[in-house]
Amino acid sequence: MAFTPKLILPSSFLPSTNAALFAVPTAQTGAVVRKLLLANTSSSAVSVSLYYVASGGSAGAGDVLLPQITVLGNSTYIANELQAMVFN
Repeated sequence: MAFTPKLILPSSFLPSTNAALFAVPTAQTGAVVRKLLLANTSSSAVSVSLYYVASGGSAGAGDVLLPQITVLGNSTYIANELQAMVFN
């Protein structure tokens, strides 16, 4: 199976509540994470949790990819634990 590298989520501000940020397009069979960076451009620390949820579902305890991560003010968290993860 061939993969075409591309940016799937350009820089954006994360919402303060759970929200879908990416969905594998229906014409594709999956997506592979090569790098995920969480940048905090504010001066205060923020907490972020990431979930993997099936289409039409809602985030729950069994869907956690990254439990509450604290990103310090004016810093970046590199989510190495998600490298090479396949979403389908």
